[in-house]
Amino acid sequence: MSMTVSDAGHALLTLSETPSVTAVVPLLDAPGQQWSVVTIAAGESWSTTSTGAHSLGLVALEGCATCSDDTGRQSIGSGHVVTIGAGDSLTVTNEDTQPFRALITSTPTGTTEGGS
Repeated sequence: MSMTVSDAGHALLTLSETPSVTAVVPLLDAPGQQWSVVTIAAGESWSTTSTGAHSLGLVALEGCATCSDDTGRQSIGSGHVVTIGAGDSLTVTNEDTQPFRALITSTPTGTTEGGS
């Protein structure tokens, strides 16, 4: 078993102390997965454009935003979880006056962890 530990709390604290600009900050790049925090400034949008060969998971940490794709729109807020299939695209728009932050995990399709 291989374990990697990263201090996401330190990264989040640093982000909360800096001006809010729309950006993705990498937290951990481990074999088979990547973890990042996306901050979306008030009134701005962020798009996955295309996840390519990766599926994504997004966990809303703070703020409110609207997710939209070819099938429609959905409002999300702190605690909501969004999954994005490989090859799909999603736009997240912060229509609030406060920054929106989410934890993003990316896993290549076909990647499996663990045993049988």
